[in-house]
Amino acid sequence: MLSFLNKRPNQDTDNSGPEIQFVTTVDGVEEVAPPRPAQEFIPSWFKSMDSVVSSKKSDCPIERLAHGIGTIKKCPGIHDMMSAGYIIPAWADYIIEYDSDLGTLNWSSPSPWAQISFHSPEQLEGAKPMAEMIRPYRGVLKFESPWRIILPTGYSSLLVAPFYSDPTSPLQIVPGIVDHDSFHVANVLAMFRQYGRGKWMLKRGTPLAQVIPFRRENYRSTVRFADAVDQRRINSERVKLEGSDGRYRTWFWKKKSFR
Repeated sequence: MLSFLNKRPNQDTDNSGPEIQFVTTVDGVEEVAPPRPAQEFIPSWFKSMDSVVSSKKSDCPIERLAHGIGTIKKCPGIHDMMSAGYIIPAWADYIIEYDSDLGTLNWSSPSPWAQISFHSPEQLEGAKPMAEMIRPYRGVLKFESPWRIILPTGYSSLLVAPFYSDPTSPLQIVPGIVDHDSFHVANVLAMFRQYGRGKWMLKRGTPLAQVIPFRRENYRSTVRFADAVDQRRINSERVKLEGSDGRYRTWFWKKKSFR
């Protein structure tokens, strides 16, 4: 277990909270590819990396100074992002055939109930950033999910690509927010970014989308110059962060629980 996950005094250990339900419309998929807490899908590269910067045989004082400094593996913010919410894994095998010269994209699956539909390029007319990103295939894939997400009243879901999961994947998930307390469909939209000609396989069980539930609230913003109270707070934070790494975890980090 990572050092910053160790229990600290005054941390909230209450396991109660709102429930998120993943309800499938396909018999059996809840056994072979169930959504699970994102912390169960921490990437293997993250698990295997060193917690501190490796020592270097160098005369450079900067490199000598770097020895012993924590790597991103010790960053609570990155770990919190990786473990936030739940992962919906691919619920079936998909084979995508592509030809970027012709701009063609076709798919197949051994699971007869697995479906992909397409949003046409006309639906993106005027959305220049996305219109550029879908080249050369000129379409957005919609993985039609067998899952329905049910949240309590007042809660929504942020659907995004699994953070830091697989940068080599040609699928670029289109993020969005869905009010899953009233609308329960959980389709996954994606753009395909592979060039050349060939086949690519999305295997069942591969992390496909990260679902982060949150409570809807009304916010208001204020922009102002720091007053005396702000200055004291800023100075206090700076003092508490001085010294070895791990101080953020000691003084500021709050436990998050997704089960």
